[in-house]
Amino acid sequence: MEKTPGGVPISDLDPFTEDAIRDAQNFDGALREMAPVVYLPQYDIWVVGRHDQVHTIAGDWRSYSNTSRPFHDPNSIRPEILLNFDPPEHARVRTVVQKVLAPAVMNRMRDLFVKAADDLVDRLLADGAVDLNGHRDVAAAYVLQAFPDAIGLPQEGRHHLLHFSDAVFNTFGPPNDIFLRGIERGAAQAS
Repeated sequence: MEKTPGGVPISDLDPFTEDAIRDAQNFDGALREMAPVVYLPQYDIWVVGRHDQVHTIAGDWRSYSNTSRPFHDPNSIRPEILLNFDPPEHARVRTVVQKVLAPAVMNRMRDLFVKAADDLVDRLLADGAVDLNGHRDVAAAYVLQAFPDAIGLPQEGRHHLLHFSDAVFNTFGPPNDIFLRGIERGAAQAS
């Protein structure tokens, strides 16, 4: 196996392909088994997949800052998330997130989520749904009901959330076909 001058294995595995995304457990497992750190020259990135290394990196923002992360586009449609911030912004954002996700708030929302699940099952059974698509008929239907209800979004236009979230998720990697299709679907829903 080819290695960098520092002895890190070099791999041509591509974590941004459809096959890798569809079989992430096996793909990520292959990288983990290869070494604690692996270099992917096609993207000029170093990847880690083992707990100890991830824990070390996540806890050392000075050495592993988010300000120069791979594939970052500050003009992207992708919103920044808590993991993308270094201190002091991280603490500021975390304070807001903790208030929103506080146990008392989550306990109040639990009834909304349970009711949405019960309503969905009742609706599927009433329709005689025996042959259904788990993604479309259960997961997407639930997400489009429970979460928007919990934050007070109107019913109208909720279907756009799926396309937007697809576009956002697909912009975490390089501008490959998956990225471009996600952007295209997201843009089509915005117009």
